[in-house]
Amino acid sequence: MNEASYLTRALYRNCLKSVKVLAKGNKRDEEDFATRENHERDQFSSFTSTGDLRISMAPPVNRQNELSSRANYYKAYCRENFDGHWNLLGRDGFHLGEEGSMRHGLGGALSSGGLGGGGGQEGNGYQGGHHHLGGQMAGQYSGQVSGSKKNEDVNESNLQHYMWREEQIEQFVYLIKYGEEKRQWVLMDYEFDDPCKSQGWSEEIQRRIAAFETNANALVKDMYHRRGWTHSSDYEQYDKQSESDEDSDSDSDDDL
Repeated sequence: MNEASYLTRALYRNCLKSVKVLAKGNKRDEEDFATRENHERDQFSSFTSTGDLRISMAPPVNRQNELSSRANYYKAYCRENFDGHWNLLGRDGFHLGEEGSMRHGLGGALSSGGLGGGGGQEGNGYQGGHHHLGGQMAGQYSGQVSGSKKNEDVNESNLQHYMWREEQIEQFVYLIKYGEEKRQWVLMDYEFDDPCKSQGWSEEIQRRIAAFETNANALVKDMYHRRGWTHSSDYEQYDKQSESDEDSDSDSDDDL
């Protein structure tokens, strides 16, 4: 969860940094403003010289208003997308704050809160698509912690562990990758330089999201096997084994 929290908050902060760049405007914006102002003057000149009035529905140029409106739109769009998936990997979710500076809701593993929340199946409220378990929500490794143990080291077996599903990891990785691609695309579309390029952010996020996906999927697979569930990779392994057995049988028949 710490790595997922870092990726989420780092991407959000870099999106806000990109929005601030959009608010400043650039050479392309100034050229667009100048072109529209010249068009407005030409229309006015035509009216004063010929009396031919052609009404334009376009508002007059207001540089500061238009730049701030654009920045506010993308800031709201960004926040809406992050808030829309705040609890994808945990009931308490990632609390971003205004600038992405707050930590996610790690909390404790007690029955009163934390990632797992209560026992049973209530903790993982993931509502994603169905998978080979029939779309059921995963349960929790549950246990009780006595009051006298609250300030002591507690054996891991007494903690509740939030139970992820494969689709949650897949969707989280997709959202992080898509969010970064969208951030770069918007900057490129408006012809801005990427303010995060110098810090090596693109390379870092690619490396870290790949490592997160590998480690998270390994954790999910282990959780499934502890529960006696079948992981998707088990089916892939079974298919490969079946193909190998069929090839072996075919070779044996040829030898006969």
